[in-house]
Amino acid sequence: MRSGFSNAPRPSQRAYCVERGMSQEAFADLVGVHRTYMGGGERGERNLTLPSLERIHEVIGVQAIELLMVGLIGLG
Repeated sequence: MRSGFSNAPRPSQRAYCVERGMSQEAFADLVGVHRTYMGGGERGERNLTLPSLERIHEVIGVQAIELLMVGLIGLG
């Protein structure tokens, strides 16, 4: 059973894509990672690295700490 940050949803990332009609693959390209890496992170199957989280926060305009807090306390 997984727990903690890797198992939490990433609502800000999804909302960014939905609002812009952007696919997960297009978002991954924008962030600079492979779509399977991004998908695994979104589903909680993979732990995203801090550099990846920093790139995501730069793209969607959310502070990195907000992404971490969503993962740590399961808000969303």
